[in-house]
Amino acid sequence: MKENSISRFNLWRNAFLIGLILSVIEGSIIYIADSNTPILIFIQSMSFWFFCGAIVYLSNSGFSVLIHSILWTFFLNIPWFINLAIVPKNYSILPPLIISSLILGLITGLLSKKLKSIS
Repeated sequence: MKENSISRFNLWRNAFLIGLILSVIEGSIIYIADSNTPILIFIQSMSFWFFCGAIVYLSNSGFSVLIHSILWTFFLNIPWFINLAIVPKNYSILPPLIISSLILGLITGLLSKKLKSIS
């Protein structure tokens, strides 16, 4: 079995950093789009992206880092797509939700590659 060259501390530190960056990005987007968003929705969304970023960084699917990150953030967002767009039949918000998911997945992948290369 191949040894992982990154220490456990660096692995968890990087996961925390990626999650933190994604949650700040998401929080900023929500605040800019609608500063009257209820605080619990705001916290829920930021928490999701924190854990999504950390989990995607810590996991391994066998795909390249970028493909892995984009696919997994998309898959983890499917319940949001269903809850926010499909169930209430508000299909007009589905494309922006999918696009933002893919962009944040790309950001996760780029950050993962960068952090793994410097750790």
